[in-house]
Amino acid sequence: PSARAAAPRRAAALRACTRLSDGGLEVDVTPSVLALPTEDTRPATLALLDSIAALLVDADADGKLRAIQDEQYVDALLDALKRGRAQELPLLAQSRLGSLLTPRYLSLMRERLRAAEASTDPAAERGALLVLNEFVLSVANSTQSALGTLHSRQMDKVAALCTAAQRGGTPALHAAAYELFERGGLDADFVNWLALAIDAADAADGELPSQWQLVLRLIRQGTHAILQADYTQDIEVLRHVMSIPPAGRKDLLWTSLQEMNGESARHFEVTL
Repeated sequence: PSARAAAPRRAAALRACTRLSDGGLEVDVTPSVLALPTEDTRPATLALLDSIAALLVDADADGKLRAIQDEQYVDALLDALKRGRAQELPLLAQSRLGSLLTPRYLSLMRERLRAAEASTDPAAERGALLVLNEFVLSVANSTQSALGTLHSRQMDKVAALCTAAQRGGTPALHAAAYELFERGGLDADFVNWLALAIDAADAADGELPSQWQLVLRLIRQGTHAILQADYTQDIEVLRHVMSIPPAGRKDLLWTSLQEMNGESARHFEVTL
């Protein structure tokens, strides 16, 4: 959403934040029981850890490989379009849809457009490029709409916390935060949105933080404090596993999982 459209919601949240800094959100939290799947998926957890470890081995090489794969993916889509498979494009594109929403896609399309002029059938090449680009634009518009909905939902959470602080001070603020936590409102989307919103505020405010930035930082601090209590043990296991050479990680992780009870193991899998 544009800054102009977001301004009224931000102003409303700020007006409700006059007492937000009275005590903050940093409190001791008794870990709550999460809604967890009942099946034992430890083999899948091992496979997931292997994938995470592989990504950490050589990020630069992985980035170059992804660029090559993205280019091959776009060329495969163009080839399918030239063979008359336009109706199948949404299905064909879904495996790596994110690759079509990156700056690399734009430069790649420019390269393919220049190459089309020198091809044996420029009209067919340009037609395929046009169809693909129209599809990407529709995906981008849908994504923008979804992000707007996500932004609105997170702003509602901020406003609810600020309103609680205004009406009942720190106790009401803590109660509202716990309620959000119990309803799953303090989720990854909220944490990631806070990080992006703080970065945007940093860029806009310069050296002196604004009241809006201070509010966001306070909420993030409290959110992390609440979530930390439920994930500390899992994070310690992961830190220990990732601290040893890759060859021994699978065995150590399996040993750690075997020592957990069923509920703790499922919680760990959810954390991953």
